[in-house]
Amino acid sequence: MNITIIHNARFFGGGERHTAGLAIALSAAGHLVRIIDCGVGVYAGWDPNADNISVVSESSIADSRNVIACGLRFARYPSELAVIISGGLQGFTLAAEAGISLSYRKVIRIEHGCVDPIESYARRLWLGFIPGLNCVANIARFRRFARSILIPNVVAVSHASKNRLVEHGYMRPSGVRVVHNGTDCRARAPRTRADVRTALGVPVDATLFICCGRLSHEKGVDVAIAAFASCRTRRPSVDKLLIVGGGPLESHLNNTAVESGAGGDVIFAGFQTDVASHLNASDCLVLPSLSESFPLTLLEAMHFGCYPIASAVGGVPEMFPPGVPHRLVAPGDAAQLREAMDRYLGMPAPEREACKATLIAHVSANFDERSQYGKLTERLVAP
Repeated sequence: MNITIIHNARFFGGGERHTAGLAIALSAAGHLVRIIDCGVGVYAGWDPNADNISVVSESSIADSRNVIACGLRFARYPSELAVIISGGLQGFTLAAEAGISLSYRKVIRIEHGCVDPIESYARRLWLGFIPGLNCVANIARFRRFARSILIPNVVAVSHASKNRLVEHGYMRPSGVRVVHNGTDCRARAPRTRADVRTALGVPVDATLFICCGRLSHEKGVDVAIAAFASCRTRRPSVDKLLIVGGGPLESHLNNTAVESGAGGDVIFAGFQTDVASHLNASDCLVLPSLSESFPLTLLEAMHFGCYPIASAVGGVPEMFPPGVPHRLVAPGDAAQLREAMDRYLGMPAPEREACKATLIAHVSANFDERSQYGKLTERLVAP
């Protein structure tokens, strides 16, 4: 089957890694795959090492408001199936999605985000426009309803995402299927734990917390810094907080760390291509996000044995059946996060090792990307 994947990629993060992995899985299953990069070229230098995967750039098409022009441009890339990647029903104008719908016989959306309620979304845009008329909310409501008609078949990466799509995105429950994200359970860290710690200046016996992701408001990294600073005040030690990632708040977060008094123990590693080695060198992942659907970073961290402390948002609780060690905290609550970090610091070494083994086994048994991409491929190519 000839399959086109259409993605408005602004930076290479979890959704982009998922798209790349899906393309490779579809290719391995014998399908011809084309990725249409409608963002800023994050796939331009990507080498999938597969003869039947190609990448083309259409950088302005996702923002177009001309349905006919969109349809003609997408028609240049014919295929039997089009897969549109979105997060929270965002990334494409309604005209672009209409153009996709008109250009392909079968279109399936893969939804990586959790859709915001109409009212909270509208409040962020112009604060209501004209008081009492709810103009922005009604426009948003119309757009979501139109999207549910244009692309009615959806694969969500979590049950939380599905529920939000049905409740706030006007999707039919029968039209939304759930296939959880997966991670490469065969992956090994290119560098050893000792090498990474030496490069970062972290003592071998220190507890290393890691916060990994884009440095933007919704990731809640400032909450992690505040919680770590509080831990450091209560329990003076050589423990460190490693922040891996880049983004618009990097300078602000550096200042926040200094002002908290923990600046010397908060390490900003910036954007890293070798995230696996940094996770392997760490002991505990802190994921204080204000919004998530089913974060790949959390799966990757658990694969390397990092104890997970995460916000109870979106599909995060779905990762942890009874018996799997973890701590969930309220999003934005630095006190709860500090308590969870304190508890991990007080955990005896044998208990930490037992948790590590359980986490690795759990991810391998339930979230291996070979199994998850296989399920997703079956869902996409089903009649």
